[in-house]
Amino acid sequence: MTQQNSTIEDIEQRPWIRVSPSYVKIVLINRAIFLLVIMIVAGLVWMFREDEFFSSGLKLPIILGVLGVLFLGQLTYLLLAPRYVKSIGYHLDERHLVITRGILMRKVISVPYGRLQYVDVTSGLVSGIFKLASLELHTASVGTEAKIPGLPQPEAEKIREILTQDGVEQMVK
Repeated sequence: MTQQNSTIEDIEQRPWIRVSPSYVKIVLINRAIFLLVIMIVAGLVWMFREDEFFSSGLKLPIILGVLGVLFLGQLTYLLLAPRYVKSIGYHLDERHLVITRGILMRKVISVPYGRLQYVDVTSGLVSGIFKLASLELHTASVGTEAKIPGLPQPEAEKIREILTQDGVEQMVK
């Protein structure tokens, strides 16, 4: 992973390719599944605990308070998820794959083709239903967070082929 010597204006002028808008559905479905599991486990723990505190009549207000906090957190997540998905984009130039994401804290990652060790294309259960995949780049650097989620599967495969070919060419030079 390298830092690109670009100004903010240069970054804004790039022709960013955005991920599929259907990725919002995947983000929200995955979050709903996670929340459902958390709520079931939390509910079971609260309902089957036996001690003075819970039997004193505070059980219902505590459960409602916890559920209220979870609800507000999820509402915030629900409102921000579409904006976050719209912020994810990538740009292929002659030597680098540049990835951007983030709403409040924008992150721009530039990976030179010659540094790539391998490229993964993965699709989980929910993303497979929507025919979307994630493209993850692996370099020798452990801290590289180069991942593009929410790509249509054929596009992800095409990008993997381009990156693999360009990576081989860059390594030969």
